[in-house]
Amino acid sequence: FIDENKAIDHAAGLALGLDLTDRDLQNELKKQSLPWFLSKSFKGSAVVSEFKTGTNGIWGKEFWLKRNEVIVQRGKIEQMVFSITKLIEYLSARITLHKGDLIITGTPEGVGRIEQGDNLELGIAQEILMEIEVA
Repeated sequence: FIDENKAIDHAAGLALGLDLTDRDLQNELKKQSLPWFLSKSFKGSAVVSEFKTGTNGIWGKEFWLKRNEVIVQRGKIEQMVFSITKLIEYLSARITLHKGDLIITGTPEGVGRIEQGDNLELGIAQEILMEIEVA
């Protein structure tokens, strides 16, 4: 168990990620009352940017996703329903967290469809952390 007051000491850094869903498959599985984890289990369905360590300067900065040069999602960590420290405390009380584990949090408004040929960029403040061309 990691106390919320000491939880930030256990965060080595942060990264940005895309957690994609095949909506057509998800809807079909839901119609059949089946689990829909397969709609989130395809090649490239979860990608993570480079890992930023020593995150003191970036915790409060805006992160964003651009699709074809247009910002479609943006947010700040402080807008999350639960703080990073509260998530670490909650999870560590229920499962064993190990060095190197990733805690993937929520998604800002702006979820949308991506298409073959789209160019995606993920970043924090003015820094691009990851670029993806959708194949």
